[in-house]
Amino acid sequence: MNCRRIMRLLTHNTGKKPGRQRAIDVIVFVALLFVPLLSGGCEPGSKKESPVPGNYVKRVKTFRIEKDRFFKNSEQSPLPEELRRSFQGLTYYSPDPAFRIKGTYHPYKEPVKRGGWMLAVGRFSFSLAERELDLEVWSSGSSEELSIMFTDPTNKDETYKAGRYVELKGQVDGSFIIDFNYAYNPYCHYNPVYVCPLPPPENHIPIPVQAGEKRLDLADSEP
Repeated sequence: MNCRRIMRLLTHNTGKKPGRQRAIDVIVFVALLFVPLLSGGCEPGSKKESPVPGNYVKRVKTFRIEKDRFFKNSEQSPLPEELRRSFQGLTYYSPDPAFRIKGTYHPYKEPVKRGGWMLAVGRFSFSLAERELDLEVWSSGSSEELSIMFTDPTNKDETYKAGRYVELKGQVDGSFIIDFNYAYNPYCHYNPVYVCPLPPPENHIPIPVQAGEKRLDLADSEP
């Protein structure tokens, strides 16, 4: 995740460009986005879990603390002001390195328009709980970030009913990693004023993905 992440969080959740003003807490949050997934060391195309960087669990927890501060204090928070006053933090599954997985990215020859302003740019093949999976990868078209929007059996009861997002990260050795510990809810979960692209039906994962953000009881907006 890099500084484009905050732009994409603000744009592909709303379809609008963010304002020019930026508070200090936004800068801190953006800086933290560089922390996750800095190591590679995996053979491209392998279906095994990727090696876990040192202090991995601590990095995930630190990221979550900073994101909570962003949601609580930033003017760019997706939470309505009345919810920010009582906000005590997002809810998460405990960090689990088993959900940090490498796989193979298969880019399309030409992008295909999806979900309004989103583009389908390829597919990502990987293995989870001994199941071979293949999900479509999207991009906003305005950045190089690759996203996977997915649903799984945890939706509604444990996680947001419309599904969640997770980023696909390229590594220096040419491999790609998906880390569900960083899976997050679209902004429309927190505030109905946002318009969010929803996961395509083919991106349903039949295995419960008990990693990343859970649903927030303070807000369960319709997509």
